[in-house]
Amino acid sequence: MPESVLEPIQAAIQATLTAIQNRARLYRNLVVSVTVVVIGSVILAVIFRSVIPLLGLLLLVPLAGTYFVLDTRCTRLWSKHILGMWVEGELNLTAFSGAISAHQYVPRGTLEGMLGWLPKNEGRIGIAHENKLEIASRLEAAARRQQVLTSIAAAGLVAGPMLLIMSIISGSRLLFLLSLASAAMWAIARWKHA
Repeated sequence: MPESVLEPIQAAIQATLTAIQNRARLYRNLVVSVTVVVIGSVILAVIFRSVIPLLGLLLLVPLAGTYFVLDTRCTRLWSKHILGMWVEGELNLTAFSGAISAHQYVPRGTLEGMLGWLPKNEGRIGIAHENKLEIASRLEAAARRQQVLTSIAAAGLVAGPMLLIMSIISGSRLLFLLSLASAAMWAIARWKHA
């Protein structure tokens, strides 16, 4: 391949590897955080001979929600960058997809999920700049919508159990109704995601 074709592909590969590393770092941080919360809660419950420290396990829900929101954001920013290169005519997506897929140390499932946010096939003829703009705009809107739905689902996932526990402790019907509304918000976001 000519040097002018290889440079954008190399830049896109580097951006992809960086995004995958960032996503992996987020996941490792989630695993470490979950481990610390679980072990810490159990140890404190044993030391104090009380179930109250086990309420720390409720932190698992916001930790997971935060992870999902940040991971979705990371993927959206990566796809926006790659689509920008494509729209400007710097990057051939078919060649890029082939080159990054040939990388043997890239996790297949992660890569396939990320490449799913890009146009599938440019074809041999190419796509006019105006059409690329429209395609990129639609894909970016879908990625933003996905990020919003993930944020709504995470908020519902975090608020629901906490409001339910608060309603049980306080006997408040209002908090119970809010917990149901939160669960409905989570379910609607999940349904829209499917």
